[in-house]
Amino acid sequence: MDMRRGIIRAFDSGTYLADVQIVGSMATLLPGVPVAKQIEADLITSGTKCGVLFFDETNPTDACVVSVYDGAPTHALRSEQVVISSVLTLTTSWQDVPGCTKTFTPPVACRAIVIAVFCLRSETGTDVGMLQGRLNVDGAGESLLAEAHIANAWSRFTVVQTYLKPLSVASHTLKLQAKKENGAGVAKCLWNTTMTISLLPDAGL
Repeated sequence: MDMRRGIIRAFDSGTYLADVQIVGSMATLLPGVPVAKQIEADLITSGTKCGVLFFDETNPTDACVVSVYDGAPTHALRSEQVVISSVLTLTTSWQDVPGCTKTFTPPVACRAIVIAVFCLRSETGTDVGMLQGRLNVDGAGESLLAEAHIANAWSRFTVVQTYLKPLSVASHTLKLQAKKENGAGVAKCLWNTTMTISLLPDAGL
């Protein structure tokens, strides 16, 4: 076996085959070289440097792209958690939870799994009504809510809601919002409120 450096010149994500130019022999272009399936398709673009493993040194077609390197990973945000930065006193209108906002541009079309955890407390009992939290994506609030039913003063709840959102290759802003149902009484969104975002590329799934 022999390992050589190469440069991806073309890639077919359907067949998972790449055309590879071998470094040191720039006139040699190997068409249809298999690419290791653990390398995600969004990492394989024209110009990407790669490692090519030749299983049979006498047969240049018996090879496989086993690694890619050079440059930053295309998924700058694979999984990240943001945490509330200050306690939020709730009103009857949706408010952004301080610190629980993330703006980013996915490098490829993907799906975002968002786990929203709300730590909610009523300081005055049933007069605050239902306490609610939600995810807002690009200015639009999700209809699926995290809710806590208040029975007594100083009731405290941790409620969780999970979202799956398709995202295009564009700038997106994801944030948590919270409110209470009724105008009377005092209720708050507390420390330990978090938003965890994980990106799953559509390619290969």
